[in-house]
Amino acid sequence: DSENLYAESLMKRMGHEVTKEPGSWSHGAAVVRMMLTQRLGADAATGTTIVDGSGLSRGNRVAPATLTRWLGELSRDETTRDVFTASLAEPGAGTLKKRFLGTRLGNKLRAKSGFINGVRCLSGYVTHEGTGRRLCFSVMVNDIASDEQHAAAIELHEEVVKTLDAWLTAKVAAEAPVVGG
Repeated sequence: DSENLYAESLMKRMGHEVTKEPGSWSHGAAVVRMMLTQRLGADAATGTTIVDGSGLSRGNRVAPATLTRWLGELSRDETTRDVFTASLAEPGAGTLKKRFLGTRLGNKLRAKSGFINGVRCLSGYVTHEGTGRRLCFSVMVNDIASDEQHAAAIELHEEVVKTLDAWLTAKVAAEAPVVGG
């Protein structure tokens, strides 16, 4: 589930820990930009605007490609990967409580949905449990003005995940060694 107060507090705490200045959104945002620069490069940092820790401000700006690359970085970090992944919702739970119902996926989905007026997002991982092979994704839909558009955005999210799921299943099968052949 979304814990926005905790996210805001962690942002300020992170800013304080690194800068030794009072905890604030601006100090926390500076630390996030510093981390983006170190792990993804200066372009990712300069192309990202962080106003708050929860992601509820309309002033926040992040490209889906940057978020996807960040998820990839987190996925490769052995010290935090498993804890972070476990914190993401599965279909039927958390922010995915009403999502992917009746959808059979061949791989494990862990993701976080996001919503503010006019915007719907879904970001996370599709993971093949047998091999650990993982795909990162982020789908952001802006300028949603009606209930029909909200429903279409959710449908798009789910179609993207189903496509990734099918691709990963086929890719793993194609790479599997042939036994007795």
